[in-house]
Amino acid sequence: MRQSLLLLVPAVGLMVGSAALPAAAPARAEAPERQCFSQQQVDNFRSGRDQTLYLKVRGSGVYQLTTAGACLDLDHAYQMAIVPEMGASRLCTDEWATLAVPGSAAPVQACRARIDKKLTDAEVAALPARSRP
Repeated sequence: MRQSLLLLVPAVGLMVGSAALPAAAPARAEAPERQCFSQQQVDNFRSGRDQTLYLKVRGSGVYQLTTAGACLDLDHAYQMAIVPEMGASRLCTDEWATLAVPGSAAPVQACRARIDKKLTDAEVAALPARSRP
């Protein structure tokens, strides 16, 4: 009995080892590289519709931001400050920032905005003239 068990174990090992292996999983698509800029590179901004903000960044193009909730007076602001969250030194896509906007009801209103993406040249050209920074 012991001999037959000893012969069975190597035979099972050969069968398992020679079994067809499943096809390798396709390589995961790499995540798009995050694009970053510093506060000092922001040359201009314009508000769009539905609490969307567009930043013209020197040497990098135009970025789209979306505010979380209402950011009053954003569409009438002539100036604003944008501050990276969590003590970061750069602003990157898929991250949050704080906007400080001079307000009519309060001296300064702070609101959060998500840096959605860097727009392509075609997306910038498709923006209404009023929204293009």
